[in-house]
Amino acid sequence: KGDNERRLNLPISYLMDRYTTNVAKSQVGFIDVIVQPTFDVIKNFLPEIGNYYTNLEANKESWKSRTDEYEEKMSKF
Repeated sequence: KGDNERRLNLPISYLMDRYTTNVAKSQVGFIDVIVQPTFDVIKNFLPEIGNYYTNLEANKESWKSRTDEYEEKMSKF
């Protein structure tokens, strides 16, 4: 989307610019602000969902480990 907006000389939408957005950091932020709090609320009604916290944490750690990779990729643009 950001590439099309750039090509059309339009303002680039938030988090859609491959040259300035660290996707890994964005994913970690999304997990922290949206996914994990939602999980916490749902867990009150469906306690068995708590078993998936391991996957949630693994996913978050995977994205965290890639932040430097994205920083390096962005520095080459």
